[in-house]
Amino acid sequence: MNRKEIKKCARKSLRKNYFRTLIVVFIFGLVVGGGYNFGNKIDFSYIEKGIPESSFISSYLVKPKRISDIAEDIFIKEKGNTKEYRYTKGFLAPIINNMVESNSVVLGLFSSISLFINKKIDNAIVSLITLGIITLLYLFSINIIYVGKARYFLEQRRYKDTSIGRLIFPAKVKKKRNVIAVLLLIDIKLFLWCLTIIGGFIKYYEYKMVDYILAENPNIKARDAIKLSKQMMKGNKWNTFIMDISFLFLKFIDVFTLGLLSFFFINMYREACYAEIYMKLRKRKDLDKDLKEQLCDEYLDIDEFSDKPYPDDKYFIKIDHKELINSKQDDNYTLTTYVLMFFIFSFVGWSWEVILHMVQFGKYVNRGALFGPWLPIYGWGGVITLYALKSFKKKPKLYFIASMILCGFIEYITSLYLEIFKNLHYWDYTGSFLNINGRICFEGVLLFGIGCMTVGYLIGPFLNTYLKRFKEKILIPIAIILVALFLFDNVYSNIKPHTGEGITDGLIASIIDY
Repeated sequence: MNRKEIKKCARKSLRKNYFRTLIVVFIFGLVVGGGYNFGNKIDFSYIEKGIPESSFISSYLVKPKRISDIAEDIFIKEKGNTKEYRYTKGFLAPIINNMVESNSVVLGLFSSISLFINKKIDNAIVSLITLGIITLLYLFSINIIYVGKARYFLEQRRYKDTSIGRLIFPAKVKKKRNVIAVLLLIDIKLFLWCLTIIGGFIKYYEYKMVDYILAENPNIKARDAIKLSKQMMKGNKWNTFIMDISFLFLKFIDVFTLGLLSFFFINMYREACYAEIYMKLRKRKDLDKDLKEQLCDEYLDIDEFSDKPYPDDKYFIKIDHKELINSKQDDNYTLTTYVLMFFIFSFVGWSWEVILHMVQFGKYVNRGALFGPWLPIYGWGGVITLYALKSFKKKPKLYFIASMILCGFIEYITSLYLEIFKNLHYWDYTGSFLNINGRICFEGVLLFGIGCMTVGYLIGPFLNTYLKRFKEKILIPIAIILVALFLFDNVYSNIKPHTGEGITDGLIASIIDY
C-alpha cells in the first residue's frame, strides 16, 4: 500500500467535489461528533508539551464516538497530558461525563447506572429513559450515517456532484436493519476486545473496512463482512496506522488556525484517503473468491473521473432518488408562506437555545428579547436568505459567501440596535477569531452561512412544498394571528424588556462556545 499515492489520489478527488464534500463532512460531524467546538481557547501549555489542544487527542475527548473508535483512543490518548471537559450542572451532567471519560456509550451507561443506584428512584428513572433514547439514536442513526459517509466518499472519488443524500444511503436502499445489525455486532466485538487493550487496537484496524464493505453492498452478512475486512487488512494494519499518525502533524498545525484547517481540509482529506485505501485493498488477488463476488458494484471501480453523477439506475439495489438537498424543489414562495416560515424559523431557533441552555446548565430559561417562543433573528435570517439569495441558487459557492455576508450584516445590525435603543447586550464575541467590535465573528458567520445553505437548499423548499398542501383560507388566518401576537409581544417587550440570568449573558455566543 503506497501511502503517497493514496494521498495524492485523495487530494485529486477532493478538488473535484470540494464544496459538497465540505458540507457532507460538516453534517457528519454535527450529527455524529456532537457538533464543532469553534469556541476553544488555545492553551499554549499544551503546545509546549507537544500536544496541541485541537489535535486528535482533545477532539476525541469532547466528541462522542462509536464504540469501534475506543481502540484508537486508548492507543493515542495520554490521560495525564490532556485537558478534561466536564459538565457540572443538570441531571444529564454525570451521564455525559461518564460517556466522555470512557469514550464509550456502553461503558458510560454502566457507570451511570451504578451512580444512580445511590440516588433517588425518580431521578434514576428519568435519567435512564434519557439514556435509552440516546442509545436508540446511537444505534438507529449514527451507524447508518457512518456507512452513508463511506458511500459518499467511495462515489465522489470518481463521480461529479455526488448526492449529499448518500449520508443516509442504507435508508435509501432500504437496508437499514442489516447495516445496524452488522455494525452492532462489530461494536460488541470491539468492546470486548478493548478490554484486552492491545487486542482492541489490532481489531480496530482489522475491522476498519467493514463500513466501506457495507457501503458497497449493504446486503452482505456480518460474518462475510468481517472475513473480508480481515483479509483486506492482512499485512496493512500497520500501514493504515502510520497513515493515521501522519495526520497528527496536520492537527498540530491546525492549532494555529483555530480549527479552520481541520474544518476546511483535514477531516475530509482523511476520509478521502480511507476511501482510496478501500478501493486499493478490494482488488487484492488473495481475497476469498466467493466473498469477493459480493463486492459487486463495478461502477465504483473505474479508472477515470466522470463528469456525470454515479449511475443510480445501474446499482444492483433500487435507490430512492429523493434527494437530501434538491435545488429543483418549488421555490415560488408566497407572502403567506414567508410569514409562516418566519415563525417556524424563529420557533426552531428559540427551541434550540432553550434546549442548549438546559443541557449546559440544567434549567429552563426563556431565551431571547421577547416573551413568546420565538427568536426573530433566526426568523429574519431564514426569510431574508430565501428571498434575497434566490438568484444565487444555481451557484452554491456564491450562495455560501453571500449567506455569510448577509447573516453577518443582520447580526451586526441587530446587536447595534439592541445596544443603542434598548441598552441590552445579548452576545459578545470579544476574544473570538476575526471579530468586529464583539458583534460578529468569523466562526459565527461561518456557521450561519452553512445554516443558510441548509435553509435555502433543503428546509425552505421542503416547507414550501408542505405548506402548499393546505388551502390559503387555512394558512392566512394562522399567519394573521401569529403576526398579531408577535406585534403585541414586541410592544410589551419595549415597555418591559425581557432580561435576567441566562438571557442577557450571551445568547447567540453560547452556540459557538458550546
